[in-house]
Formats: sequence, C-alpha cells, structure tokens
Amino acid sequence: MQNSPVAVIGAGSFGTVVANLLAENSDVLLYARRPEVVEQIIREQRSAGYAVHPHVRATNDLAATVAQCQVVFPIVASSGFRETMRSLSPYLRPYHIVIHGTKGLDVSEKVANPLTREQVKTMSEVIREETIAVRVGCLAGPNLAHELGEGQPAATVVACRF
Repeated sequence: MQNSPVAVIGAGSFGTVVANLLAENSDVLLYARRPEVVEQIIREQRSAGYAVHPHVRATNDLAATVAQCQVVFPIVASSGFRETMRSLSPYLRPYHIVIHGTKGLDVSEKVANPLTREQVKTMSEVIREETIAVRVGCLAGPNLAHELGEGQPAATVVACRF
C-alpha cells in the first residue's frame, strides 16, 4: 500500500485540522459518518469552520476508506470512541497502523466508588479490545485545534510500542 492515502475518522475540528496537516505530505480521506456533512464539506471546501486542504477528500464510506489506507487516525470524542472502534473493527487488518488523536478516557458503565483501573481504559486499550489492530499509537500533546488551524507553533508526540 505504498503511496496510499491516510484516513482520518472524524470530521470535527481536531480531525479536520489533523487531516489538513497530514495533507501537506499525503492524500487524506476524511470520514464523516453523516452523508449531509460530507456533501457540505465537498460543496463548501470547509469542515468544522476550517478550509479543507486540496489533498483532503471527504467520504462517508467507512469500508472503502479503510480498505484504501494503511494508516488510520480515529479522531472522535471520547464518549463515542468505543462505538467508532466497533464500527471500524470489521475493516481493520493487523497491517493497519491506528493512531488515535482522542483525548480522555473510556470509563466503564459499571462505575464503582472508588474507580478501579479495570474500569478505566485508555483509547489505545479500547482499540486493542475492539479490533485486531496490532500497531496502535497515540497522537498527543499540548495542542488545540484552533491553534493548529491557525498555524501556531505546537508540540506533538506520536507514541507507539512499534
């Protein structure tokens, strides 16, 4: 899959900004789950208040998006992250590289007081629980969508066991 596009799952503000940054060096498929959002992005060349880079193509076909990409960036709210990974799971293969950009934690619905470590999962742990992806990473840092979108300096770490 050399020269394959990169997938960004989530067309919110952070997903759009990350897609634009990735588009500086690669074609990007920006997945939005609602067809009307994709149509609006295509029509206006904007997403979540940001101009969309010419190398970013909006889509709502999850299966085709993942099939074309070796690297997948799920960037959705933590509250919907597990469900997003369940939706992605049938299409991911062990060769995919999954780098999430979601801040927060996944807390079990069966919350006891006090919380135990078993009830709290990182997003990387959620990916490993819900998919067969092996190479899982995290994009993190003191970065905010509006600062990145304005081209302000930022520090970002991409961490992975591989």
